[in-house]
Amino acid sequence: MSDVLYLPLSPEEQTRFQTGLLELLARQTALYTSGQSSSVPLETAQELAASVLFSLKLSADSGPERCRELLGQGMEEALAQSRQVLKEKVRRCRELWTAVCAHLPETENAPMLETLNSIGTFWKRYDLRFFAHQLPCSIDYPLALPVPEERQGIDYLGLYLERLGIENEFLRRFRSPDVAAALRAGCPEFREIPLNLFEPPAANALGRTLLGRAPEPLRLSSEEYRALAARFADKGSAEIGPELASAARALSAHLGLSAGQGTYLEKFARGLAPRAAACAGDGLRGIFWG
Repeated sequence: MSDVLYLPLSPEEQTRFQTGLLELLARQTALYTSGQSSSVPLETAQELAASVLFSLKLSADSGPERCRELLGQGMEEALAQSRQVLKEKVRRCRELWTAVCAHLPETENAPMLETLNSIGTFWKRYDLRFFAHQLPCSIDYPLALPVPEERQGIDYLGLYLERLGIENEFLRRFRSPDVAAALRAGCPEFREIPLNLFEPPAANALGRTLLGRAPEPLRLSSEEYRALAARFADKGSAEIGPELASAARALSAHLGLSAGQGTYLEKFARGLAPRAAACAGDGLRGIFWG
């Protein structure tokens, strides 16, 4: 690709781009009001603009190459094509939601079920024409690895469901009583509150793997806590991270996880390193649940 695409926009290009974007927003406003008005309340105008920017993949970080691409294609044509892409994302996302609902872990959690039920209303409420960046459903169940805040609309929901599916598939590799025992040890009311079900069993399985033991049972003994504390003693996260990542790869192989599931587990494992480095002795009980 020519380096010219990455050069700053010229004054003429800036004017053309800003004019084209404003004209597109004006047309969106007219369509939203069914031609009855050329103006809307400020809040609505801001939402309509945010939807257009999301659809066109424009943000504060967008480089001149994206602007030139839109200028060459034409704003209206680009928006029309973006809607076809969004429709396909909605279709794939609904399939993913159906699969997640069909493969829930036996260990239930009320906020997870409520979140999935709310997502079930998304398909009728999502307005990709005017509010494509919005997420018209409630997501109260937390993930071990949260979706980045900059994700919006169907992009947020798709990644959320993908990660939830990975976490639930991990839980399904273990017997439900073992999962429940590990969760109950640290939080007896785990079925009723918005507690991530994946993190405690995954952390315990990683800890046991790191000690050269089978991942089950998922609860750690006092002796295993002491062994982990001794292993982490006087080490920083830069040293602990690779050890936990290695344990994640070994655990992934043991469980027969897919490449994507293994990558997720390894990222989670590396995320435990700063906390493990900051804790000593019984402090590890906030990371590994007995």
